[in-house]
Amino acid sequence: MMSALHLGGAKLVGRPNTKIEQVYFPLHILSGDKDSQLISKINRENIQLIIPLEVIDYTTTEYLADCSEMGMSKAMLTFGHFNLEEVGMKYLVSYLPKAVGVDLPVTFIREGDMYHYLSPKEA
Repeated sequence: MMSALHLGGAKLVGRPNTKIEQVYFPLHILSGDKDSQLISKINRENIQLIIPLEVIDYTTTEYLADCSEMGMSKAMLTFGHFNLEEVGMKYLVSYLPKAVGVDLPVTFIREGDMYHYLSPKEA
């Protein structure tokens, strides 16, 4: 998946060996009341992994990190909001002219991974 999306890495909150049986894809985690609802859903539905499109490292992230430290199978995997949108932007090249009914010149320009990953040796 990483090579298909042209990504240099991903961020994992939780332990790499977390046993995953239930995955949930919330759209955005931007803090506030919706985070409380998401945390309730994670617990109620026994979700072990969430893969959000966009996340602010705040309540849900800290909650999942704490759960992991307590030995619970809970984790979050993030790739970056704009990184995941690139697939849709590539599709729009063929979709936009048909959608507006005009032969528009549309070009997709790959931005690539918005992050640069440092190894522990480089940091």
